[in-house]
Amino acid sequence: MADRTEFLATDLFDVDLSRATVITMFLLPDINTRLRPTLLALEPGTRIASNTWDMGDSENDPDAPGWIPDETIALDPCPSFCTSLFWIVPANVSGTWRLVDQEQEAELELAQECQVVSGRLLTNGRIEDVGERRLRGREISFSIGDTSYRGRVDGNTMTGTARADDGTSKWRAGRIN
Repeated sequence: MADRTEFLATDLFDVDLSRATVITMFLLPDINTRLRPTLLALEPGTRIASNTWDMGDSENDPDAPGWIPDETIALDPCPSFCTSLFWIVPANVSGTWRLVDQEQEAELELAQECQVVSGRLLTNGRIEDVGERRLRGREISFSIGDTSYRGRVDGNTMTGTARADDGTSKWRAGRIN
């Protein structure tokens, strides 16, 4: 384990965390909030665990919405500091994508705040909302109409499988902007 672990005594805001794949923290909320942009810039799929404190909320910081934990575990009974919060750094999917599956070619517009995604599909002058959205690291899933999409984000490309009542097919999307 020693060859894969590094302990540093340095300024938290000056250290390069870009090689980290797992980060554990027991920091106060204001420090977590200041550190949040650095953590969100890590490689998608990086795991982060924090004892007790979250990443802040949008009520107190409207320019940097809170980062909702992917999982929260509270030990009970426990006198104090007994909540573990877990995040997976989400891929950046915001922007306009050209979506191609066996039935259509369309523009997929996605907006993102941390791992929360919203969007709409524009095809042949028709607009459909993107539903059942989930983003966990590089893994993305969503639905458009009766079709469910599951895939993987790799920079400016998404690929995966679409499932509808009549079967499954491959899909691909490339970021336009």
